[in-house]
Amino acid sequence: MQILSITDPAALTIAQSVIQSGGLIVIPTDTVYGVSCSPFDEAAIDRLYAAKGRSREKAIQVLVAGWDASAPFIREVTPLAGLLAERFWPGALTLTLPKRAGLPPNISIYDTVGLRMPDHSPLVALLRAVGGALAATSANLSGAASPTNVQMAVDALGDAVQLYLDGGETPGSLSSTVVESHGDTLRILRQGPVSEAQLRDALAGQTFHFASAEK
Repeated sequence: MQILSITDPAALTIAQSVIQSGGLIVIPTDTVYGVSCSPFDEAAIDRLYAAKGRSREKAIQVLVAGWDASAPFIREVTPLAGLLAERFWPGALTLTLPKRAGLPPNISIYDTVGLRMPDHSPLVALLRAVGGALAATSANLSGAASPTNVQMAVDALGDAVQLYLDGGETPGSLSSTVVESHGDTLRILRQGPVSEAQLRDALAGQTFHFASAEK
């Protein structure tokens, strides 16, 4: 286990090595700390689930450096999702979209996958360095409070993670809002920093409706 500042000159090189070898890294984000791995490595995703004690019924989202990095993961971008990304990316909104075939089956047992571009420059630089994307979820034991500093993540996950990147205290304590987009229908799967009122405001003038707020 190693702890480095995310701005340490060695951090990107070491993170690349850990990811390429199938390991886990903890990362600071603009919401809470996350634990992450390659989104293309089925065994690494298994390790992520095991480290957290996370149910396989809860999909793993993908953090991307931008829309250009999203193509390997999704079949299409719905018009509503595109408008929401323009308004809230980078930021605390995860968009759940139709999943592209060929991804590791354990990243999501559903026909969708969640994508988010974080508003965190050092993390976006890291995402670019490792190929544009990381599979990620909050760096806590499943059901526990999400960590807002690196020590909370260390206390939760310990030696299950090979590299911890310290970015100081996170600016927030809530995980991202998760919105599923199908055609002209939106569904809020998880409440977070981006409210329904903000989503409606961003789509003013568009034809759409919200399904029941929670599955």
